[in-house]
Amino acid sequence: MSGPYDSQSCVFPRRGETDSDRKWRSRVQSRPRDLQSSSVEGQEQNHQTPMHEDTAVGTTYQDTSGDQHQHLIETECSGDFPRAEEIIEACKIFTSSYFQLGFIPKTSFFERIEKDDVSDFLLLCILCLSARFTPCMVLRYGDATKATDHFMTAALERVPHELYNTSLENVQALFLLSVAEWGNGDRDCSSIHMGIAVRMAAMMKLHREETYNLPLDATNDQIIFSEAARRTFWMIQSQDNLHSGYSSPVPFSTEDITALLPSEESDFSFGTVPAERAALPSTPPALTNPSLVDSPRRSLFATLIQSHSLWGQVARRACRPENAIHGPNSEYIEMAATLKRFEDKLPTQQKWSIWSLKVWRDLGYELAYLSVVMMIRLGNILMRRMYLENIKASITDTSAEGASGFWKPVSEELFDNVIELYQQIEASFTMRSSEGYPAILVFPIYVCGSLALNLWQCPQLCPRLSDKAATILTRCLQIIEDLQKAWPMARRWQEGLQQAATPLSTGPSPAAMSGISATPSDNDVQSPERAAVQMSISSARERRKPIDAASIQSQQPVPGTGTGSSTPSLPALDIAALPTDLFDSQVTAFLQGDVHYGLLDEWNQAGFVFH
Repeated sequence: MSGPYDSQSCVFPRRGETDSDRKWRSRVQSRPRDLQSSSVEGQEQNHQTPMHEDTAVGTTYQDTSGDQHQHLIETECSGDFPRAEEIIEACKIFTSSYFQLGFIPKTSFFERIEKDDVSDFLLLCILCLSARFTPCMVLRYGDATKATDHFMTAALERVPHELYNTSLENVQALFLLSVAEWGNGDRDCSSIHMGIAVRMAAMMKLHREETYNLPLDATNDQIIFSEAARRTFWMIQSQDNLHSGYSSPVPFSTEDITALLPSEESDFSFGTVPAERAALPSTPPALTNPSLVDSPRRSLFATLIQSHSLWGQVARRACRPENAIHGPNSEYIEMAATLKRFEDKLPTQQKWSIWSLKVWRDLGYELAYLSVVMMIRLGNILMRRMYLENIKASITDTSAEGASGFWKPVSEELFDNVIELYQQIEASFTMRSSEGYPAILVFPIYVCGSLALNLWQCPQLCPRLSDKAATILTRCLQIIEDLQKAWPMARRWQEGLQQAATPLSTGPSPAAMSGISATPSDNDVQSPERAAVQMSISSARERRKPIDAASIQSQQPVPGTGTGSSTPSLPALDIAALPTDLFDSQVTAFLQGDVHYGLLDEWNQAGFVFH
C-alpha cells in the first residue's frame, strides 16, 4: 500500500515523454517483420498470393507504424507479465490439455517465446484458457479464478488496439479469446470476437486452397507456417460447428471452401508436405474427388473436423422449431445413414475402443480422439432425442402410429448410444490427467446424465437398459460436479442436471409406482436407486466427496424381487409430466452459447410433479 508521502512523490510522465523509468519491467519488443503484402487491399487484388512468406506465424497484413505505441499500451496493461518459463509451462498445458491438435508448432513456438518473438496478445489469449490449470500461474495470482480473470482483463484491454491489425496471430488470438469467453458463459462477447476472427480469416482467404500454394523449394519453416494458417481456419470452422444452431448460421458456405484438411502431426512438426490430404464433404474438392472424404490415410485432425461438421448438421436440424412436432421423414433417415456411413468408414485406429483411447493417450492426443468419438455419439443421440415425445406417446397409447414398428427401435438405438457415450465418459475420466480439460467435453456428460434421468424415471423407454440408469445418472452427477469448478458454463450444466434430478429424488420410486402391493413397512423404505441419487444430489450441494458409483450398482434391485415373477413389473408413470422441454431448451442454449434454467422453476411453480 502507498501512503500520502508515496503518492506525493510519484511523477507521472506526460504524453510524448519517454518511458525509460519503466524499461526495467518491459518485455523486449520484437523487431518488425518484413511483409510480403503490406495491406489487405493487396490481398484482395490477388487472391492467389500464397501464404508462405516469412518463417514466423503472425505475419501482419496491415501497416505496423503504430506497433511501438501499441506495445507501450500493452506493457502498461499487462503489468507483471509472467516470466518466459512460466508462459512456456502454461502453453505446454494448453497444447496438452486443451487443443492437443491445433495451430501451434510446439518446438518452434516455445523457442520463439524465449526470444520474445510471439505476439503478447496471442499469449494473453492462450493464458485465458490455460492459466486456471497451470500451477505456477495459480500460485502467482492466488487461485485459478484470479489467474484467469487477470489474463482475461489484460486480453480484453488489448482488443481495441488489434481490431484493425489483420494478421494470422490476431486471428488466432481472437479465436482463443472467444473460446475462453464461451467457457466462462459470456455468450455475447464470445460471438463478437469469433465474428471478428472469421472476418479476418476471410480477408486473408484462409478458406481457399490457393492461399497455401508453396514453391517447390519451400523451406521447412515455410511449410510449417502454411500449415499453421490452414489449421487456424479449420479450428475456427470446427468450433463454429460445435456451437451451431437454428439461429447461428455457419460463417463459411461449403461451396466456398476449397481448402483441404490438416495434415498428420508428424508432417506439421517436421515441416513436410503430406502426400495426400482429406477433404470436407460437400466442398468442391470432395465433389471433384469423393475418395478424399473417406481416405483411410486421413489424419485424426481431419476426422475431428469432419465429425464436428456432422454434429453441426444434426444440431442445426434439431433446433428448428418445426422439427419438434413432426415425426421422422426422409431427412431423418438420410442423416442417420450419413452418420452410420461416416462411422463405418473411419480408420480402424480412430474408431471407439478402450485400447485406442490408451494408445492415443500415450501419443498425447486422447482429448482430440474423445472429441471425435463423443461427437459421433452425440449426433446419434440428438437426432433421436428429438422424437422422445413420440416415443413416450407410443408407450402409453397402443394405437399411436408406429408404436409397434418404428418407435421402439428408435428408442432402443437412442439408449444404446447413451450407454456407449457413458462408457466413453467413464473410461476417459478414469484415465484423465489432472492438468486440465476443454469445456466442450463437459456437455456430453450433461446429455448422458439427462437421458439417464429420463430412463430412470420411465423404464418403459428401454426396459433392457433401465437397470443401468441410476448408476449412469449418479456417476454423471459426480463427474460434472468435479469438472464444474473450472468452467462457469460447466457449472450451469451441473446445476441444471442436479436441479432436474432433485424432485425425482424426493418422490416415490418407479418401482413403488408399479401395481405391486406393499406392506406398510415397505412404504416407509426408500428404493436403493432413489436413495443413491438422493445421496449424490446432497453430496453435490454440500460439496462433499461423492459416493462410489460401484456401490450404487451393487444396490440395484433384482428385477422381479417380491413379485413372484422373474419379469420386472414396469411402473405406470405419468409420462406427460416429464420435463422434456428442459433438455431441449438446454441443448439449444448450449448451441447458441447461453444457458437458461428458469424453465425448471416454471415447472415447479406450475405444480408439475412426478407421480
